[in-house]
Amino acid sequence: MNWLYYLLEANIYLNVFYLAYYLLLSRDTHYNLNRAYLLCICCVAPILPLLQIGVLKPFQEQSVTTSYINQATSLADIRPPAVHSFNWQDTILYLYVAGVVVTIALLAIKLIRLYQLSAVNVHHTGNGYKIVYLESQNTAFSFFNNLFISTQVTDINTIIQHEQVHIRQKHSVDILFTEIIKIVFWFNPLVYLLQNSLKIQHEYIADEETAGNDNLAYSTFLVNNAYGLSGGAVTNSFFNYKLLKKRIIMLNKQRSGKLARLKYLLTVPLCAGMLCASTLSFSKNYGVDLLPRQVKAIKAAPASPDTVPQPPTVTSVRRSDKPLNELFNHIAKTVTYPAQAREKKVAGTVWVKFSLSSEGVIRDIKIDKSVGSGLDEAVIKSMKSFTGIIAKKSGPVTFPVTFKLMNKDNKPVGESKSELSENDQYSGVVVVGFVK
Repeated sequence: MNWLYYLLEANIYLNVFYLAYYLLLSRDTHYNLNRAYLLCICCVAPILPLLQIGVLKPFQEQSVTTSYINQATSLADIRPPAVHSFNWQDTILYLYVAGVVVTIALLAIKLIRLYQLSAVNVHHTGNGYKIVYLESQNTAFSFFNNLFISTQVTDINTIIQHEQVHIRQKHSVDILFTEIIKIVFWFNPLVYLLQNSLKIQHEYIADEETAGNDNLAYSTFLVNNAYGLSGGAVTNSFFNYKLLKKRIIMLNKQRSGKLARLKYLLTVPLCAGMLCASTLSFSKNYGVDLLPRQVKAIKAAPASPDTVPQPPTVTSVRRSDKPLNELFNHIAKTVTYPAQAREKKVAGTVWVKFSLSSEGVIRDIKIDKSVGSGLDEAVIKSMKSFTGIIAKKSGPVTFPVTFKLMNKDNKPVGESKSELSENDQYSGVVVVGFVK
Protein backbone atom coordinates (compact mmCIF):
# COMPACT_ATOMS: atom_id res chain seq x y z
CA MET A 1 0.00 0.00 0.00
CA ASN A 2 3.02 2.28 -0.24
CA TRP A 3 1.56 3.80 -3.42
CA LEU A 4 -1.61 4.83 -1.58
CA TYR A 5 0.30 6.47 1.27
CA TYR A 6 2.48 8.25 -1.27
CA LEU A 7 -0.52 9.63 -3.18
CA LEU A 8 -2.16 10.77 0.05
CA GLU A 9 0.98 12.51 1.27
CA ALA A 10 1.78 14.17 -2.07
CA ASN A 11 -1.75 15.55 -2.38
CA ILE A 12 -1.69 16.94 1.15
CA TYR A 13 1.48 18.87 0.34
CA LEU A 14 0.14 20.06 -3.01
CA ASN A 15 -3.03 21.33 -1.33
CA VAL A 16 -1.08 23.21 1.34
CA PHE A 17 1.13 24.83 -1.31
CA TYR A 18 -1.87 25.85 -3.39
CA LEU A 19 -3.76 27.28 -0.40
CA ALA A 20 -0.66 29.35 0.42
CA TYR A 21 -0.72 30.68 -3.15
CA TYR A 22 -4.42 31.47 -3.02
CA LEU A 23 -4.21 33.30 0.31
CA LEU A 24 -0.89 35.13 -0.11
CA LEU A 25 0.10 35.43 -3.77
CA SER A 26 -2.91 35.26 -6.08
CA ARG A 27 -3.71 39.00 -5.79
CA ASP A 28 -0.16 40.19 -6.49
CA THR A 29 0.86 41.51 -9.89
CA HIS A 30 4.07 39.49 -10.04
CA TYR A 31 2.50 37.28 -12.67
CA ASN A 32 5.64 35.52 -13.86
CA LEU A 33 6.63 34.69 -10.28
CA ASN A 34 3.14 33.33 -9.66
CA ARG A 35 3.43 31.22 -12.78
CA ALA A 36 6.79 29.87 -11.64
CA TYR A 37 5.41 29.16 -8.16
CA LEU A 38 2.47 27.14 -9.46
CA LEU A 39 4.71 25.10 -11.74
CA CYS A 40 7.27 24.52 -8.98
CA ILE A 41 4.75 23.22 -6.47
CA CYS A 42 3.58 20.71 -9.07
CA CYS A 43 7.16 19.37 -9.06
CA VAL A 44 7.98 19.73 -5.37
CA ALA A 45 4.81 18.18 -3.91
CA PRO A 46 5.36 14.76 -5.57
CA ILE A 47 9.05 14.77 -4.54
CA LEU A 48 8.66 15.71 -0.85
CA PRO A 49 7.13 12.37 0.19
CA LEU A 50 10.24 10.64 -1.16
CA LEU A 51 12.49 12.59 1.21
CA GLN A 52 12.89 12.35 4.97
CA ILE A 53 15.26 13.61 7.65
CA GLY A 54 16.46 10.68 9.70
CA VAL A 55 17.85 12.76 12.59
CA LEU A 56 14.32 13.96 13.38
CA LYS A 57 12.98 10.49 13.96
CA PRO A 58 12.70 9.46 17.60
CA PHE A 59 15.34 6.85 18.32
CA GLN A 60 13.96 3.36 18.55
CA GLU A 61 15.74 0.22 19.53
CA GLN A 62 16.68 -1.76 16.49
CA SER A 63 14.26 -4.60 15.82
CA VAL A 64 15.67 -8.01 15.09
CA THR A 65 14.05 -10.27 12.55
CA THR A 66 14.60 -14.00 12.38
CA SER A 67 12.99 -16.49 10.05
CA TYR A 68 12.68 -20.24 9.94
CA ILE A 69 10.91 -22.84 7.85
CA ASN A 70 7.81 -24.43 9.29
CA GLN A 71 7.74 -27.94 7.82
CA ALA A 72 4.56 -29.97 7.95
CA THR A 73 4.57 -33.74 8.28
CA SER A 74 3.03 -33.96 4.82
CA LEU A 75 3.58 -31.71 1.86
CA ALA A 76 1.14 -33.43 -0.47
CA ASP A 77 -1.51 -30.73 -0.38
CA ILE A 78 -0.52 -27.15 0.37
CA ARG A 79 -3.71 -25.15 0.39
CA PRO A 80 -5.11 -22.31 2.50
CA PRO A 81 -8.31 -22.49 4.51
CA ALA A 82 -11.36 -21.89 2.36
CA VAL A 83 -11.83 -18.34 3.60
CA HIS A 84 -11.78 -15.39 1.21
CA SER A 85 -12.08 -11.89 2.59
CA PHE A 86 -12.87 -8.72 0.69
CA ASN A 87 -9.68 -7.02 -0.45
CA TRP A 88 -10.35 -3.29 -0.21
CA GLN A 89 -6.78 -2.50 -1.26
CA ASP A 90 -7.33 -3.99 -4.70
CA THR A 91 -10.65 -2.15 -4.97
CA ILE A 92 -8.96 1.20 -4.33
CA LEU A 93 -6.26 0.34 -6.86
CA TYR A 94 -8.82 -0.55 -9.53
CA LEU A 95 -10.76 2.67 -8.91
CA TYR A 96 -7.59 4.74 -9.12
CA VAL A 97 -6.45 3.08 -12.35
CA ALA A 98 -9.93 3.55 -13.82
CA GLY A 99 -9.77 7.27 -13.01
CA VAL A 100 -6.34 7.52 -14.62
CA VAL A 101 -7.58 5.80 -17.78
CA VAL A 102 -10.63 8.07 -18.02
CA THR A 103 -8.51 11.21 -17.51
CA ILE A 104 -6.05 10.11 -20.20
CA ALA A 105 -8.94 9.40 -22.57
CA LEU A 106 -10.44 12.85 -22.00
CA LEU A 107 -7.08 14.50 -22.68
CA ALA A 108 -6.64 12.44 -25.84
CA ILE A 109 -10.08 13.54 -27.08
CA LYS A 110 -9.21 17.21 -26.54
CA LEU A 111 -5.93 16.85 -28.43
CA ILE A 112 -7.60 15.00 -31.29
CA ARG A 113 -10.21 17.75 -31.64
CA LEU A 114 -7.49 20.39 -31.80
CA TYR A 115 -5.68 18.39 -34.46
CA GLN A 116 -8.88 18.11 -36.47
CA LEU A 117 -9.48 21.86 -36.22
CA SER A 118 -5.97 22.48 -37.47
CA ALA A 119 -6.27 19.99 -40.32
CA VAL A 120 -9.67 20.84 -41.80
CA ASN A 121 -9.64 24.66 -41.62
CA VAL A 122 -7.88 27.19 -43.80
CA HIS A 123 -4.54 28.26 -42.40
CA HIS A 124 -1.24 29.87 -43.24
CA THR A 125 2.17 29.83 -41.60
CA GLY A 126 4.39 32.76 -40.78
CA ASN A 127 6.64 34.24 -38.08
CA GLY A 128 7.15 30.85 -36.44
CA TYR A 129 3.48 29.99 -35.88
CA LYS A 130 0.46 28.81 -37.84
CA ILE A 131 -2.79 30.80 -37.97
CA VAL A 132 -5.89 28.62 -38.34
CA TYR A 133 -9.06 30.49 -39.39
CA LEU A 134 -12.32 29.26 -37.85
CA GLU A 135 -15.89 29.94 -38.87
CA SER A 136 -17.27 30.11 -35.30
CA GLN A 137 -18.01 33.58 -33.96
CA ASN A 138 -15.56 35.42 -31.69
CA THR A 139 -13.25 32.50 -31.00
CA ALA A 140 -9.53 32.93 -30.48
CA PHE A 141 -7.10 30.66 -28.67
CA SER A 142 -3.64 29.18 -29.07
CA PHE A 143 -2.01 25.81 -28.52
CA PHE A 144 1.74 25.60 -28.90
CA ASN A 145 2.54 27.22 -32.29
CA ASN A 146 -1.04 27.05 -33.54
CA LEU A 147 -3.16 30.20 -33.31
CA PHE A 148 -6.87 29.54 -33.83
CA ILE A 149 -8.93 32.64 -34.62
CA SER A 150 -12.38 33.37 -36.01
CA THR A 151 -12.72 35.19 -39.31
CA GLN A 152 -15.46 37.32 -37.72
CA VAL A 153 -13.53 38.91 -34.85
CA THR A 154 -12.81 42.64 -34.74
CA ASP A 155 -9.34 44.13 -34.29
CA ILE A 156 -7.67 40.88 -35.24
CA ASN A 157 -4.18 42.37 -34.86
CA THR A 158 -4.66 42.99 -31.11
CA ILE A 159 -5.88 39.45 -30.59
CA ILE A 160 -2.98 38.00 -32.57
CA GLN A 161 -0.54 40.09 -30.52
CA HIS A 162 -2.11 38.72 -27.34
CA GLU A 163 -1.94 35.11 -28.50
CA GLN A 164 1.63 35.56 -29.68
CA VAL A 165 2.61 36.13 -26.05
CA HIS A 166 1.16 32.73 -25.16
CA ILE A 167 3.01 31.12 -28.04
CA ARG A 168 6.30 32.88 -27.36
CA GLN A 169 6.31 32.06 -23.64
CA LYS A 170 5.20 28.46 -24.30
CA HIS A 171 2.18 28.61 -22.01
CA SER A 172 0.83 25.46 -23.66
CA VAL A 173 3.72 23.51 -22.14
CA ASP A 174 2.54 24.64 -18.69
CA ILE A 175 -1.01 23.53 -19.39
CA LEU A 176 0.05 20.16 -20.78
CA PHE A 177 2.25 19.64 -17.73
CA THR A 178 -0.67 20.31 -15.38
CA GLU A 179 -2.75 17.92 -17.47
CA ILE A 180 -0.22 15.22 -16.59
CA ILE A 181 -0.49 16.20 -12.91
CA LYS A 182 -4.28 15.89 -13.26
CA ILE A 183 -3.87 12.38 -14.63
CA VAL A 184 -1.89 11.27 -11.58
CA PHE A 185 -3.95 13.23 -9.02
CA TRP A 186 -7.30 13.16 -10.81
CA PHE A 187 -9.21 12.66 -7.55
CA ASN A 188 -7.97 15.93 -5.99
CA PRO A 189 -10.32 18.87 -6.76
CA LEU A 190 -7.64 21.45 -5.94
CA VAL A 191 -5.54 20.20 -8.87
CA TYR A 192 -8.23 21.49 -11.24
CA LEU A 193 -8.28 24.83 -9.42
CA LEU A 194 -4.49 24.98 -9.68
CA GLN A 195 -4.60 24.53 -13.44
CA ASN A 196 -7.25 27.24 -13.74
CA SER A 197 -5.12 29.59 -11.62
CA LEU A 198 -2.18 28.96 -13.93
CA LYS A 199 -4.31 29.82 -16.97
CA ILE A 200 -5.38 33.04 -15.26
CA GLN A 201 -1.73 34.01 -14.72
CA HIS A 202 -1.11 33.30 -18.41
CA GLU A 203 -3.86 35.76 -19.34
CA TYR A 204 -2.51 38.40 -16.95
CA ILE A 205 0.95 38.05 -18.51
CA ALA A 206 -0.38 38.32 -22.06
CA ASP A 207 -2.68 41.25 -21.18
CA GLU A 208 0.13 43.20 -19.53
CA GLU A 209 2.46 42.79 -22.51
CA THR A 210 -0.26 43.46 -25.11
CA ALA A 211 -1.65 46.56 -23.38
CA GLY A 212 1.72 48.23 -23.06
CA ASN A 213 1.20 51.72 -21.64
CA ASP A 214 -2.43 52.08 -22.74
CA ASN A 215 -4.37 50.03 -20.19
CA LEU A 216 -7.59 52.01 -20.71
CA ALA A 217 -7.79 51.34 -24.45
CA TYR A 218 -7.03 47.65 -23.97
CA SER A 219 -9.62 47.36 -21.18
CA THR A 220 -12.20 48.91 -23.49
CA PHE A 221 -11.27 46.40 -26.16
CA LEU A 222 -11.78 43.54 -23.69
CA VAL A 223 -15.24 44.84 -22.73
CA ASN A 224 -16.28 45.19 -26.36
CA ASN A 225 -15.37 41.54 -26.97
CA ALA A 226 -16.90 40.18 -23.77
CA TYR A 227 -19.61 38.15 -25.45
CA GLY A 228 -17.36 35.62 -27.14
CA LEU A 229 -16.78 31.93 -26.65
CA SER A 230 -13.90 30.18 -24.95
CA GLY A 231 -11.45 27.74 -26.47
CA GLY A 232 -10.64 24.18 -25.50
CA ALA A 233 -9.67 23.05 -22.03
CA VAL A 234 -6.00 22.62 -23.01
CA THR A 235 -5.68 25.98 -24.76
CA ASN A 236 -5.11 29.62 -23.87
CA SER A 237 -8.35 31.34 -24.86
CA PHE A 238 -8.67 35.07 -25.50
CA PHE A 239 -12.45 35.14 -25.13
CA ASN A 240 -13.41 34.03 -21.64
CA TYR A 241 -16.32 35.93 -20.15
CA LYS A 242 -15.91 34.49 -16.64
CA LEU A 243 -12.33 35.73 -16.50
CA LEU A 244 -12.98 39.14 -18.07
CA LYS A 245 -13.65 41.06 -14.84
CA LYS A 246 -10.51 39.72 -13.16
CA ARG A 247 -8.37 40.57 -16.18
CA ILE A 248 -9.57 44.18 -16.28
CA ILE A 249 -9.12 44.63 -12.51
CA MET A 250 -5.60 43.19 -12.50
CA LEU A 251 -4.64 45.13 -15.63
CA ASN A 252 -5.48 48.44 -13.94
CA LYS A 253 -4.29 47.46 -10.48
CA GLN A 254 -1.28 49.23 -8.98
CA ARG A 255 1.82 47.13 -9.44
CA SER A 256 2.91 45.14 -6.38
CA GLY A 257 6.09 46.51 -4.80
CA LYS A 258 9.40 44.75 -4.45
CA LEU A 259 8.68 43.95 -0.80
CA ALA A 260 5.78 41.81 -1.96
CA ARG A 261 8.33 39.44 -3.46
CA LEU A 262 9.47 38.55 0.05
CA LYS A 263 6.28 36.54 0.43
CA TYR A 264 7.70 34.02 -2.00
CA LEU A 265 10.46 33.32 0.53
CA LEU A 266 7.81 31.86 2.80
CA THR A 267 7.93 28.79 0.61
CA VAL A 268 11.31 27.90 2.15
CA PRO A 269 10.03 27.37 5.73
CA LEU A 270 6.88 25.87 4.23
CA CYS A 271 8.96 23.24 2.43
CA ALA A 272 11.03 22.65 5.57
CA GLY A 273 7.89 22.18 7.65
CA MET A 274 6.47 19.70 5.16
CA LEU A 275 9.75 17.80 5.07
CA CYS A 276 9.63 17.52 8.86
CA ALA A 277 6.02 16.38 8.64
CA SER A 278 7.00 13.82 6.03
CA THR A 279 9.55 12.40 8.46
CA LEU A 280 7.55 12.51 11.69
CA SER A 281 3.95 11.96 10.63
CA PHE A 282 4.20 9.26 7.98
CA SER A 283 5.51 5.75 8.50
CA LYS A 284 7.04 4.50 5.28
CA ASN A 285 9.77 2.31 3.91
CA TYR A 286 10.21 4.26 0.66
CA GLY A 287 12.11 7.44 -0.03
CA VAL A 288 15.58 8.87 0.49
CA ASP A 289 16.96 9.78 3.90
CA LEU A 290 18.67 13.18 3.58
CA LEU A 291 20.22 13.20 7.07
CA PRO A 292 20.31 9.66 8.42
CA ARG A 293 20.71 9.16 12.15
CA GLN A 294 24.26 8.16 13.04
CA VAL A 295 24.33 5.12 15.32
CA LYS A 296 27.74 4.37 16.82
CA ALA A 297 27.02 0.89 18.11
CA ILE A 298 24.15 -1.36 18.97
CA LYS A 299 24.82 -4.24 21.31
CA ALA A 300 22.87 -7.31 20.40
CA ALA A 301 21.82 -9.72 23.11
CA PRO A 302 23.31 -13.19 22.71
CA ALA A 303 20.98 -15.65 21.09
CA SER A 304 19.56 -18.07 23.61
CA PRO A 305 16.46 -20.21 24.03
CA ASP A 306 15.03 -17.48 26.26
CA THR A 307 15.18 -14.76 23.63
CA VAL A 308 15.07 -16.46 20.23
CA PRO A 309 12.36 -18.97 19.31
CA GLN A 310 13.78 -22.20 18.03
CA PRO A 311 12.56 -23.71 14.78
CA PRO A 312 10.28 -26.72 15.18
CA THR A 313 11.59 -30.20 14.66
CA VAL A 314 11.10 -31.55 11.17
CA THR A 315 9.53 -34.99 11.50
CA SER A 316 9.29 -35.92 7.84
CA VAL A 317 10.15 -34.20 4.55
CA ARG A 318 9.57 -35.83 1.20
CA ARG A 319 12.50 -35.75 -1.22
CA SER A 320 10.26 -34.68 -4.10
CA ASP A 321 9.53 -31.38 -2.34
CA LYS A 322 13.17 -30.35 -2.00
CA PRO A 323 12.85 -27.62 -4.71
CA LEU A 324 10.04 -26.05 -2.69
CA ASN A 325 12.26 -26.11 0.38
CA GLU A 326 14.84 -24.11 -1.55
CA LEU A 327 12.20 -21.44 -2.10
CA PHE A 328 11.35 -21.49 1.61
CA ASN A 329 15.03 -21.15 2.49
CA HIS A 330 15.35 -18.19 0.14
CA ILE A 331 12.35 -16.43 1.67
CA ALA A 332 13.63 -17.12 5.19
CA LYS A 333 16.96 -15.50 4.31
CA THR A 334 15.69 -12.48 2.39
CA VAL A 335 12.34 -11.45 3.87
CA THR A 336 12.36 -8.71 6.52
CA TYR A 337 9.66 -7.62 8.92
CA PRO A 338 8.40 -4.28 7.52
CA ALA A 339 8.97 -1.27 9.78
CA GLN A 340 5.42 -0.12 9.12
CA ALA A 341 3.99 -3.37 10.45
CA ARG A 342 6.31 -3.37 13.48
CA GLU A 343 5.27 0.15 14.41
CA LYS A 344 1.59 -0.75 14.12
CA LYS A 345 2.25 -4.10 15.84
CA VAL A 346 0.61 -6.04 13.03
CA ALA A 347 1.19 -9.78 12.75
CA GLY A 348 -0.53 -12.52 10.82
CA THR A 349 -0.29 -15.03 8.00
CA VAL A 350 0.08 -14.06 4.36
CA TRP A 351 -1.07 -16.72 1.91
CA VAL A 352 0.82 -16.48 -1.35
CA LYS A 353 -0.04 -18.30 -4.56
CA PHE A 354 2.06 -18.85 -7.67
CA SER A 355 2.25 -21.05 -10.73
CA LEU A 356 5.21 -22.55 -12.57
CA SER A 357 6.30 -22.30 -16.16
CA SER A 358 7.25 -25.38 -18.13
CA GLU A 359 10.87 -24.70 -17.14
CA GLY A 360 10.00 -24.56 -13.43
CA VAL A 361 10.29 -20.77 -13.11
CA ILE A 362 7.96 -19.01 -10.69
CA ARG A 363 5.37 -16.77 -12.32
CA ASP A 364 1.99 -15.17 -11.59
CA ILE A 365 2.77 -14.41 -7.95
CA LYS A 366 -0.40 -13.34 -6.16
CA ILE A 367 -1.51 -12.74 -2.59
CA ASP A 368 -4.33 -15.19 -1.95
CA LYS A 369 -5.06 -13.88 1.54
CA SER A 370 -3.80 -10.45 2.54
CA VAL A 371 -2.68 -9.01 5.86
CA GLY A 372 -1.59 -5.52 4.78
CA SER A 373 0.74 -3.04 6.51
CA GLY A 374 3.57 -3.94 4.13
CA LEU A 375 3.64 -7.68 4.94
CA ASP A 376 2.19 -8.68 1.55
CA GLU A 377 4.73 -6.55 -0.30
CA ALA A 378 7.62 -8.00 1.74
CA VAL A 379 6.69 -11.55 0.73
CA ILE A 380 6.24 -10.69 -2.95
CA LYS A 381 9.55 -8.80 -3.04
CA SER A 382 11.37 -11.79 -1.56
CA MET A 383 9.75 -14.26 -3.97
CA LYS A 384 10.51 -12.13 -7.02
CA SER A 385 14.21 -12.29 -6.16
CA PHE A 386 14.19 -16.11 -6.20
CA THR A 387 16.02 -17.40 -9.27
CA GLY A 388 15.88 -21.13 -8.58
CA ILE A 389 14.08 -23.82 -10.56
CA ILE A 390 11.22 -25.74 -8.94
CA ALA A 391 10.11 -29.20 -10.01
CA LYS A 392 6.82 -29.07 -11.89
CA LYS A 393 3.77 -29.42 -9.65
CA SER A 394 0.21 -29.85 -10.80
CA GLY A 395 -1.91 -26.74 -10.44
CA PRO A 396 -1.06 -23.54 -8.57
CA VAL A 397 1.03 -23.70 -5.39
CA THR A 398 -0.16 -21.93 -2.25
CA PHE A 399 1.68 -21.67 1.07
CA PRO A 400 1.69 -19.44 4.16
CA VAL A 401 4.27 -16.96 5.42
CA THR A 402 3.50 -16.26 9.07
CA PHE A 403 4.70 -13.02 10.66
CA LYS A 404 4.98 -12.91 14.47
CA LEU A 405 6.04 -10.13 16.81
CA MET A 406 7.78 -10.95 20.09
CA ASN A 407 8.86 -8.69 22.96
CA LYS A 408 12.01 -9.02 25.03
CA ASP A 409 10.24 -11.53 27.28
CA ASN A 410 9.63 -13.77 24.27
CA LYS A 411 5.89 -13.15 24.43
CA PRO A 412 3.79 -12.45 21.35
CA VAL A 413 2.60 -8.88 20.88
CA GLY A 414 0.47 -7.04 18.35
CA GLU A 415 -2.66 -7.61 16.38
CA SER A 416 -2.71 -10.99 14.68
CA LYS A 417 -4.54 -11.32 11.35
CA SER A 418 -5.33 -14.66 9.68
CA GLU A 419 -2.73 -16.48 11.74
CA LEU A 420 -2.46 -20.25 11.67
CA SER A 421 -3.54 -22.22 14.70
CA GLU A 422 -1.17 -24.61 16.38
CA ASN A 423 -3.09 -27.57 14.93
CA ASP A 424 -2.79 -26.46 11.30
CA GLN A 425 -0.32 -28.55 9.30
CA TYR A 426 1.02 -26.45 6.44
CA SER A 427 4.53 -26.00 5.17
CA GLY A 428 5.70 -22.43 5.00
CA VAL A 429 7.93 -19.77 6.50
CA VAL A 430 7.69 -18.12 9.91
CA VAL A 431 9.12 -14.60 10.25
CA VAL A 432 9.63 -13.35 13.80
CA GLY A 433 10.25 -9.68 14.55
CA PHE A 434 11.49 -8.51 17.95
CA VAL A 435 10.40 -5.17 19.42
CA LYS A 436 10.74 -3.43 22.78
